[in-house]
Amino acid sequence: MNKKKLFLRLFLLFIVVGIASKSIMFFDKANRQTQKQTIFEKNKIKKVDEKQKCASALKNFCRYADQQLKKNNFVGEALIIKNGKVVYQRGYGYANLEERRPNDSRSTYQIASLQKAATAMMIMQLEKKKRISLSDTLAKFYPKIKFANLVTIREMLNMTSGVSLSTLPQTVLSPNALINYTSSKIQIQVKSIGQQNYQPANYVLLAGILQKVTQQGYEQSFEKMIKKPLGLTETYFFDGNAKMMQNKALAYSQGQNKFLKEIKEKPFQYSNELGTGNLYMSVPDLYRMLSGFLSDKLLTSYETKILYTTFPPKNNYSAGLYHLAQLPQFTKRKIKSGYHIHGCEYGYETIGDLSVHGKNAVILQSNVANVHGSFNLTLDTSLYYGLSKF
Repeated sequence: MNKKKLFLRLFLLFIVVGIASKSIMFFDKANRQTQKQTIFEKNKIKKVDEKQKCASALKNFCRYADQQLKKNNFVGEALIIKNGKVVYQRGYGYANLEERRPNDSRSTYQIASLQKAATAMMIMQLEKKKRISLSDTLAKFYPKIKFANLVTIREMLNMTSGVSLSTLPQTVLSPNALINYTSSKIQIQVKSIGQQNYQPANYVLLAGILQKVTQQGYEQSFEKMIKKPLGLTETYFFDGNAKMMQNKALAYSQGQNKFLKEIKEKPFQYSNELGTGNLYMSVPDLYRMLSGFLSDKLLTSYETKILYTTFPPKNNYSAGLYHLAQLPQFTKRKIKSGYHIHGCEYGYETIGDLSVHGKNAVILQSNVANVHGSFNLTLDTSLYYGLSKF
Protein backbone atom coordinates (compact mmCIF):
# COMPACT_ATOMS: atom_id res chain seq x y z
CA MET A 1 0.00 0.00 0.00
CA ASN A 2 2.83 2.30 0.95
CA LYS A 3 4.60 1.35 -2.27
CA LYS A 4 1.50 2.30 -4.29
CA LYS A 5 1.27 5.72 -2.58
CA LEU A 6 4.98 6.33 -3.13
CA PHE A 7 4.70 5.41 -6.81
CA LEU A 8 1.64 7.68 -7.19
CA ARG A 9 3.43 10.60 -5.57
CA LEU A 10 6.47 10.18 -7.81
CA PHE A 11 4.25 9.95 -10.88
CA LEU A 12 2.42 13.19 -9.94
CA LEU A 13 5.74 14.95 -9.25
CA PHE A 14 7.04 13.92 -12.67
CA ILE A 15 3.94 15.36 -14.37
CA VAL A 16 4.24 18.67 -12.43
CA VAL A 17 7.95 19.02 -13.30
CA GLY A 18 7.21 18.32 -17.01
CA ILE A 19 4.45 20.89 -17.15
CA ALA A 20 6.65 23.46 -15.40
CA SER A 21 9.53 22.85 -17.85
CA LYS A 22 7.27 23.29 -20.87
CA SER A 23 5.87 26.47 -19.36
CA ILE A 24 9.36 27.84 -18.81
CA MET A 25 10.35 26.95 -22.39
CA PHE A 26 7.19 28.56 -23.75
CA PHE A 27 7.71 31.82 -21.88
CA ASP A 28 11.41 31.84 -22.76
CA LYS A 29 10.58 31.42 -26.44
CA ALA A 30 7.92 34.09 -26.21
CA ASN A 31 10.40 36.39 -24.49
CA ARG A 32 13.01 35.80 -27.21
CA GLN A 33 10.42 36.55 -29.90
CA THR A 34 9.48 39.74 -28.08
CA GLN A 35 13.14 40.73 -27.84
CA LYS A 36 13.66 39.96 -31.53
CA GLN A 37 10.62 42.01 -32.44
CA THR A 38 11.85 44.87 -30.24
CA ILE A 39 15.27 44.79 -31.92
CA PHE A 40 13.60 44.76 -35.33
CA GLU A 41 11.42 47.70 -34.38
CA LYS A 42 14.46 49.59 -33.10
CA ASN A 43 16.27 48.92 -36.36
CA LYS A 44 13.22 50.03 -38.27
CA ILE A 45 13.07 53.25 -36.28
CA LYS A 46 16.78 53.72 -36.83
CA LYS A 47 16.29 53.49 -40.62
CA VAL A 48 13.53 56.06 -40.48
CA ASP A 49 15.80 58.33 -38.44
CA GLU A 50 18.59 57.94 -41.01
CA LYS A 51 16.22 58.92 -43.81
CA GLN A 52 15.04 61.90 -41.81
CA LYS A 53 18.64 62.83 -41.08
CA CYS A 54 19.51 62.60 -44.78
CA ALA A 55 16.51 64.72 -45.75
CA SER A 56 17.45 67.27 -43.13
CA ALA A 57 21.07 67.39 -44.32
CA LEU A 58 19.91 67.88 -47.92
CA LYS A 59 17.56 70.68 -46.87
CA ASN A 60 20.36 72.39 -44.98
CA PHE A 61 22.74 72.04 -47.93
CA CYS A 62 20.19 73.47 -50.37
CA ARG A 63 19.65 76.41 -48.04
CA TYR A 64 23.43 76.89 -47.84
CA ALA A 65 23.79 76.70 -51.64
CA ASP A 66 21.07 79.30 -52.17
CA GLN A 67 22.66 81.62 -49.60
CA GLN A 68 26.10 81.32 -51.21
CA LEU A 69 24.78 81.97 -54.72
CA LYS A 70 22.82 85.03 -53.60
CA LYS A 71 25.69 86.30 -51.46
CA ASN A 72 27.94 86.23 -54.53
CA ASN A 73 25.34 87.99 -56.71
CA PHE A 74 25.28 84.99 -59.03
CA VAL A 75 23.23 85.33 -62.21
CA GLY A 76 22.72 82.22 -64.32
CA GLU A 77 21.82 78.56 -63.77
CA ALA A 78 23.10 76.32 -60.98
CA LEU A 79 23.01 72.52 -61.06
CA ILE A 80 24.23 70.28 -58.24
CA ILE A 81 24.37 66.49 -58.52
CA LYS A 82 24.82 63.92 -55.73
CA ASN A 83 25.26 60.22 -56.55
CA GLY A 84 24.03 60.83 -60.08
CA LYS A 85 20.82 62.57 -58.99
CA VAL A 86 19.85 66.24 -59.08
CA VAL A 87 19.73 67.65 -55.55
CA TYR A 88 19.66 71.34 -56.46
CA GLN A 89 18.78 73.20 -59.64
CA ARG A 90 17.78 76.82 -59.88
CA GLY A 91 18.02 79.82 -62.17
CA TYR A 92 19.00 83.28 -60.95
CA GLY A 93 18.34 86.56 -62.72
CA TYR A 94 17.45 87.01 -66.37
CA ALA A 95 18.59 85.30 -69.55
CA ASN A 96 17.14 88.25 -71.45
CA LEU A 97 16.68 91.40 -69.41
CA GLU A 98 14.63 93.28 -72.02
CA GLU A 99 12.16 90.41 -72.45
CA ARG A 100 12.24 89.65 -68.69
CA ARG A 101 12.98 86.03 -69.58
CA PRO A 102 14.49 84.30 -66.56
CA ASN A 103 17.46 81.95 -66.54
CA ASP A 104 16.27 78.36 -66.27
CA SER A 105 17.29 74.79 -67.09
CA ARG A 106 16.74 75.33 -70.83
CA SER A 107 18.79 78.52 -71.06
CA THR A 108 21.91 78.05 -73.17
CA TYR A 109 25.26 79.67 -72.41
CA GLN A 110 28.55 80.05 -74.24
CA ILE A 111 30.72 77.37 -72.54
CA ALA A 112 33.93 79.05 -73.75
CA SER A 113 37.06 76.99 -72.99
CA LEU A 114 35.06 73.96 -71.87
CA GLN A 115 34.72 73.16 -75.57
CA LYS A 116 38.34 71.99 -75.43
CA ALA A 117 37.11 68.96 -73.48
CA ALA A 118 34.94 68.00 -76.47
CA THR A 119 37.82 68.49 -78.92
CA ALA A 120 40.05 66.33 -76.74
CA MET A 121 37.41 63.60 -76.51
CA MET A 122 37.12 63.41 -80.29
CA ILE A 123 40.91 63.22 -80.63
CA MET A 124 40.94 60.35 -78.12
CA GLN A 125 38.23 58.52 -80.06
CA LEU A 126 40.49 58.66 -83.11
CA GLU A 127 43.27 57.19 -80.99
CA LYS A 128 40.88 54.49 -79.82
CA LYS A 129 40.25 53.55 -83.45
CA LYS A 130 44.03 53.61 -84.10
CA ARG A 131 43.66 56.38 -86.66
CA ILE A 132 46.15 58.50 -84.74
CA SER A 133 48.40 58.07 -81.69
CA LEU A 134 48.87 60.50 -78.82
CA SER A 135 52.60 60.08 -79.44
CA ASP A 136 52.26 61.34 -83.03
CA THR A 137 54.13 64.60 -83.56
CA LEU A 138 52.59 67.79 -84.85
CA ALA A 139 54.92 67.50 -87.84
CA LYS A 140 53.00 64.46 -89.09
CA PHE A 141 50.06 66.78 -89.85
CA TYR A 142 51.76 70.18 -90.17
CA PRO A 143 55.31 69.55 -91.40
CA LYS A 144 55.95 73.21 -92.26
CA ILE A 145 55.72 74.39 -88.65
CA LYS A 146 59.22 74.91 -87.27
CA PHE A 147 60.11 72.45 -84.47
CA ALA A 148 56.77 70.64 -84.98
CA ASN A 149 58.72 67.37 -84.87
CA LEU A 150 59.45 68.04 -81.17
CA VAL A 151 55.78 68.36 -80.12
CA THR A 152 53.29 65.50 -79.61
CA ILE A 153 49.51 65.40 -79.58
CA ARG A 154 49.76 64.40 -75.92
CA GLU A 155 51.62 67.63 -75.12
CA MET A 156 49.07 69.68 -77.04
CA LEU A 157 46.24 68.11 -75.02
CA ASN A 158 48.07 69.02 -71.82
CA MET A 159 49.09 72.55 -72.88
CA THR A 160 52.76 71.60 -72.47
CA SER A 161 53.72 71.89 -76.14
CA GLY A 162 55.54 75.20 -76.11
CA VAL A 163 53.07 76.48 -78.74
CA SER A 164 52.26 80.20 -78.67
CA LEU A 165 50.24 82.54 -80.88
CA SER A 166 50.45 86.30 -80.33
CA THR A 167 47.90 87.58 -82.88
CA LEU A 168 44.40 86.58 -83.97
CA PRO A 169 42.47 87.41 -87.16
CA GLN A 170 40.26 90.49 -87.10
CA THR A 171 37.90 89.22 -89.78
CA VAL A 172 35.62 86.20 -90.01
CA LEU A 173 37.46 83.17 -91.37
CA SER A 174 36.21 79.76 -92.40
CA PRO A 175 37.41 76.86 -90.24
CA ASN A 176 40.03 75.83 -92.81
CA ALA A 177 41.23 79.42 -93.24
CA LEU A 178 41.56 79.82 -89.46
CA ILE A 179 43.55 76.59 -89.19
CA ASN A 180 45.85 77.74 -92.00
CA TYR A 181 46.29 81.13 -90.32
CA THR A 182 47.14 79.48 -87.00
CA SER A 183 49.59 76.99 -88.48
CA SER A 184 51.41 79.79 -90.30
CA LYS A 185 51.59 82.16 -87.32
CA ILE A 186 52.32 79.97 -84.31
CA GLN A 187 55.72 79.65 -82.76
CA ILE A 188 57.08 76.75 -80.73
CA GLN A 189 59.26 77.75 -77.80
CA VAL A 190 61.53 74.72 -77.53
CA LYS A 191 62.65 75.56 -73.99
CA SER A 192 59.00 75.65 -72.88
CA ILE A 193 58.11 72.16 -74.11
CA GLY A 194 57.02 70.15 -71.07
CA GLN A 195 55.94 73.23 -69.11
CA GLN A 196 52.27 74.11 -68.87
CA ASN A 197 51.32 77.28 -70.73
CA TYR A 198 47.65 77.81 -71.56
CA GLN A 199 47.45 78.51 -75.29
CA PRO A 200 44.13 77.98 -77.14
CA ALA A 201 46.06 77.64 -80.41
CA ASN A 202 46.88 74.06 -79.35
CA TYR A 203 43.23 73.16 -79.70
CA VAL A 204 42.71 75.02 -82.96
CA LEU A 205 45.45 72.81 -84.39
CA LEU A 206 43.90 69.72 -82.78
CA ALA A 207 40.63 70.68 -84.51
CA GLY A 208 42.65 70.82 -87.73
CA ILE A 209 44.07 67.34 -87.10
CA LEU A 210 40.53 66.09 -86.46
CA GLN A 211 39.38 67.49 -89.81
CA LYS A 212 42.36 66.08 -91.68
CA VAL A 213 41.86 62.56 -90.29
CA THR A 214 38.05 62.40 -90.52
CA GLN A 215 37.81 64.31 -93.80
CA GLN A 216 34.82 66.20 -92.46
CA GLY A 217 34.13 69.47 -90.66
CA TYR A 218 34.54 69.95 -86.92
CA GLU A 219 30.81 70.44 -86.37
CA GLN A 220 29.95 67.28 -88.28
CA SER A 221 32.41 65.28 -86.17
CA PHE A 222 30.96 66.76 -82.98
CA GLU A 223 27.44 65.79 -84.07
CA LYS A 224 28.48 62.23 -84.86
CA MET A 225 30.99 61.54 -82.08
CA ILE A 226 29.51 63.40 -79.10
CA LYS A 227 26.12 65.07 -79.56
CA LYS A 228 24.15 62.07 -80.83
CA PRO A 229 25.81 59.35 -78.68
CA LEU A 230 25.23 61.38 -75.50
CA GLY A 231 21.74 62.58 -76.42
CA LEU A 232 22.45 66.30 -76.23
CA THR A 233 19.36 68.30 -77.17
CA GLU A 234 20.16 71.89 -76.16
CA THR A 235 23.61 72.26 -77.68
CA TYR A 236 24.58 74.27 -80.76
CA PHE A 237 27.39 76.33 -82.27
CA PHE A 238 27.48 80.12 -82.28
CA ASP A 239 25.88 80.30 -85.74
CA GLY A 240 23.08 77.85 -84.91
CA ASN A 241 19.63 78.32 -86.40
CA ALA A 242 17.09 80.74 -84.91
CA LYS A 243 14.97 77.97 -83.36
CA MET A 244 17.92 76.59 -81.40
CA MET A 245 18.90 80.08 -80.26
CA GLN A 246 15.52 80.92 -78.75
CA ASN A 247 16.73 79.92 -75.30
CA LYS A 248 20.07 81.73 -75.60
CA ALA A 249 21.06 83.64 -72.47
CA LEU A 250 22.43 87.03 -73.45
CA ALA A 251 25.68 88.13 -71.81
CA TYR A 252 25.86 91.27 -69.72
CA SER A 253 28.49 93.33 -68.00
CA GLN A 254 27.77 94.69 -64.53
CA GLY A 255 28.88 98.12 -63.37
CA GLN A 256 29.46 99.23 -59.80
CA ASN A 257 25.88 100.51 -59.65
CA LYS A 258 24.62 97.04 -60.72
CA PHE A 259 23.53 98.44 -64.09
CA LEU A 260 23.58 95.68 -66.71
CA LYS A 261 24.79 96.30 -70.25
CA GLU A 262 24.61 93.65 -72.97
CA ILE A 263 27.91 92.35 -74.30
CA LYS A 264 27.84 91.51 -77.99
CA GLU A 265 30.62 89.28 -79.22
CA LYS A 266 31.67 90.05 -82.77
CA PRO A 267 31.35 87.32 -85.43
CA PHE A 268 35.12 87.15 -86.03
CA GLN A 269 35.67 86.63 -82.30
CA TYR A 270 33.43 83.57 -82.46
CA SER A 271 35.05 82.17 -85.60
CA ASN A 272 38.49 82.50 -83.98
CA GLU A 273 37.47 79.93 -81.37
CA LEU A 274 37.24 76.83 -83.56
CA GLY A 275 37.57 73.78 -81.29
CA THR A 276 38.25 75.96 -78.31
CA GLY A 277 35.24 78.13 -77.45
CA ASN A 278 32.26 78.77 -79.77
CA LEU A 279 29.72 76.29 -78.42
CA TYR A 280 26.47 76.98 -76.54
CA MET A 281 24.96 74.47 -74.11
CA SER A 282 22.31 74.32 -71.39
CA VAL A 283 23.51 73.36 -67.93
CA PRO A 284 21.87 69.88 -68.03
CA ASP A 285 23.46 69.20 -71.44
CA LEU A 286 26.86 70.32 -70.18
CA TYR A 287 26.63 67.95 -67.21
CA ARG A 288 25.39 65.15 -69.46
CA MET A 289 28.39 65.66 -71.74
CA LEU A 290 31.03 65.88 -69.01
CA SER A 291 29.66 62.97 -66.99
CA GLY A 292 29.52 60.98 -70.24
CA PHE A 293 33.21 61.68 -70.77
CA LEU A 294 34.08 60.51 -67.25
CA SER A 295 31.76 57.50 -66.97
CA ASP A 296 33.19 55.50 -69.88
CA LYS A 297 30.25 56.03 -72.23
CA LEU A 298 32.54 56.90 -75.12
CA LEU A 299 35.83 55.33 -74.00
CA THR A 300 36.92 52.42 -71.84
CA SER A 301 37.99 53.21 -68.27
CA TYR A 302 41.61 52.67 -69.29
CA GLU A 303 41.31 55.06 -72.26
CA THR A 304 39.62 57.64 -70.03
CA LYS A 305 42.49 57.40 -67.56
CA ILE A 306 45.01 57.87 -70.36
CA LEU A 307 43.18 60.91 -71.73
CA TYR A 308 43.15 62.67 -68.36
CA THR A 309 46.76 61.93 -67.44
CA THR A 310 48.77 64.89 -66.14
CA PHE A 311 52.48 65.30 -65.41
CA PRO A 312 52.88 67.09 -62.08
CA PRO A 313 54.37 69.18 -60.62
CA LYS A 314 54.45 71.32 -63.77
CA ASN A 315 51.12 70.19 -65.22
CA ASN A 316 47.61 70.08 -63.70
CA TYR A 317 45.61 70.31 -66.93
CA SER A 318 44.66 67.69 -69.50
CA ALA A 319 42.04 67.43 -72.22
CA GLY A 320 40.05 70.45 -71.04
CA LEU A 321 39.97 69.59 -67.33
CA TYR A 322 42.01 70.59 -64.27
CA HIS A 323 42.81 68.05 -61.55
CA LEU A 324 41.55 68.77 -58.02
CA ALA A 325 44.48 66.82 -56.58
CA GLN A 326 46.77 69.57 -57.86
CA LEU A 327 44.69 72.60 -56.86
CA PRO A 328 45.37 73.97 -53.34
CA GLN A 329 41.80 75.27 -53.01
CA PHE A 330 40.72 71.61 -52.81
CA THR A 331 43.68 69.82 -51.30
CA LYS A 332 43.54 72.02 -48.19
CA ARG A 333 39.99 70.73 -47.75
CA LYS A 334 41.30 67.18 -48.17
CA ILE A 335 39.63 66.73 -51.57
CA LYS A 336 42.23 64.86 -53.58
CA SER A 337 40.40 63.48 -56.60
CA GLY A 338 38.08 64.76 -59.30
CA TYR A 339 38.15 67.53 -61.87
CA HIS A 340 37.67 71.28 -62.10
CA ILE A 341 36.23 73.06 -65.14
CA HIS A 342 36.42 76.70 -66.17
CA GLY A 343 35.55 78.76 -69.20
CA CYS A 344 35.22 82.54 -69.42
CA GLU A 345 34.43 84.62 -72.49
CA TYR A 346 32.72 87.94 -73.21
CA GLY A 347 30.44 88.06 -70.16
CA TYR A 348 29.86 84.30 -69.90
CA GLU A 349 31.52 82.19 -67.23
CA THR A 350 31.21 78.45 -66.70
CA ILE A 351 32.76 76.88 -63.62
CA GLY A 352 32.33 73.63 -61.77
CA ASP A 353 33.75 70.53 -60.18
CA LEU A 354 33.09 66.84 -60.74
CA SER A 355 34.04 63.62 -58.99
CA VAL A 356 36.23 61.11 -60.81
CA HIS A 357 33.31 59.32 -62.50
CA GLY A 358 31.02 62.37 -62.67
CA LYS A 359 28.50 61.10 -60.10
CA ASN A 360 28.88 64.22 -57.93
CA ALA A 361 29.04 67.65 -59.50
CA VAL A 362 28.59 71.38 -59.10
CA ILE A 363 27.96 73.15 -62.43
CA LEU A 364 27.45 76.92 -62.59
CA GLN A 365 26.86 78.87 -65.80
CA SER A 366 26.63 82.64 -65.60
CA ASN A 367 25.69 85.25 -68.19
CA VAL A 368 26.73 88.27 -66.11
CA ALA A 369 30.41 89.03 -65.61
CA ASN A 370 30.92 89.47 -61.86
CA VAL A 371 32.10 93.01 -61.09
CA HIS A 372 33.76 91.77 -57.89
CA GLY A 373 35.89 89.18 -59.69
CA SER A 374 35.65 85.69 -61.11
CA PHE A 375 33.54 83.03 -59.41
CA ASN A 376 36.26 80.57 -60.37
CA LEU A 377 37.78 78.51 -57.51
CA THR A 378 35.78 80.47 -54.94
CA LEU A 379 32.03 79.96 -55.20
CA ASP A 380 32.26 76.51 -56.79
CA THR A 381 34.86 75.37 -54.24
CA SER A 382 32.66 76.14 -51.24
CA LEU A 383 29.64 74.45 -52.85
CA TYR A 384 31.56 71.32 -53.85
CA TYR A 385 33.07 71.02 -50.38
CA GLY A 386 29.60 71.39 -48.84
CA LEU A 387 28.29 68.73 -51.21
CA SER A 388 30.98 66.29 -50.05
CA LYS A 389 29.90 66.72 -46.43
CA PHE A 390 26.27 65.60 -46.57
